[in-house]
Amino acid sequence: MLDSLFDQPKNKINKMRTRFILMLMILFSLTIGASIAQDTENENRFIIIDEPAQPAGGYSDFYGRVSRKLVYPDEARRQGIEGKVYIQFVVNVEGELTEFEINQDIGAGCGEAAIEAIKKAGKWSIPRHQGKPREMRILLPITFML
Repeated sequence: MLDSLFDQPKNKINKMRTRFILMLMILFSLTIGASIAQDTENENRFIIIDEPAQPAGGYSDFYGRVSRKLVYPDEARRQGIEGKVYIQFVVNVEGELTEFEINQDIGAGCGEAAIEAIKKAGKWSIPRHQGKPREMRILLPITFML
């Protein structure tokens, strides 16, 4: 009986570590970043980008920065809200992130919190097609777990 009392903190730490690792695995396995851009001459046509935009340091570093910058909204924490938020944005011809939209939200401020974390997570490379800079639309999932 006493052994189980002393093991409790270790079990709690292991459970937290397991949840964190699972969250990272989900994030990396569900990354959506299509290499497609809208043709500026014909807005109803899309093209495949030769050199798609990439976050500085790659996606794993990017998601690490997002997780450090992400502030779980108090209301979402109080309500026990968990799930995925899908954020869409454009990487412009200068590598800046613009035109943020929440494609799918779980509420209580999570969508807005995800956008703020993405904005603070660093620069992206310039998307190019046939050597010319192009705008590129990105759709990313951000997972909220308590």
